[in-house]
Amino acid sequence: MITRALGLVTLLTILQLAQGIAFNLKLVEGELYTLGHVGLGFLTFLILLGVVYSARKSGHTSANDVSFTLALYIIQGVFGLVIFAEGPEVAKAIHLFLSFFVVAASAASLSLSAVRRG
Repeated sequence: MITRALGLVTLLTILQLAQGIAFNLKLVEGELYTLGHVGLGFLTFLILLGVVYSARKSGHTSANDVSFTLALYIIQGVFGLVIFAEGPEVAKAIHLFLSFFVVAASAASLSLSAVRRG
């Protein structure tokens, strides 16, 4: 079940990365789009938090990998909140840069979970 949840998290992070790229290239604009992006990010955070809790509680072999993904996701989210609060322009670049690593960490957690559990 943890592997399936990680698959969902990976798909959601890929979708968020696509949204972020579209937003950065100014292909889409508007408050509704921004709120959708933030809402999807919060939903992904809640799912990932549940996966980390479940993986640690059950002693899953990929619990540390999933925890690392959550840590990256939290750092990325902090930069997202800085953007939302109209902080410095460099926060956008850092947020987008970290998005690639979040997707990579999520995909790595998924593949390691699938391989280790069989």
